[in-house]
Amino acid sequence: PEGNLWIGSNGGGLLRFRRRQFQMVDEAAGLPDQVVNAVSPTAEGGLLLGLQGGGMVRLQDGQITPIRHENDLLDSV
Repeated sequence: PEGNLWIGSNGGGLLRFRRRQFQMVDEAAGLPDQVVNAVSPTAEGGLLLGLQGGGMVRLQDGQITPIRHENDLLDSV
């Protein structure tokens, strides 16, 4: 999303830097894993996050949704 710098961390979840302030997206916000290895924007204005032990999730409008693959296994992505 425009105007934000998104930073995946090695144990601190996802960080958003905007207007000189950091905001953390972590397990308390619904993130299934604190290690975010990849961050990619989507055409819809959200983010896809690759997680160390939790597959992938989509962050869209403040909601975190797991990206599921065959047999509904989160870690099969």
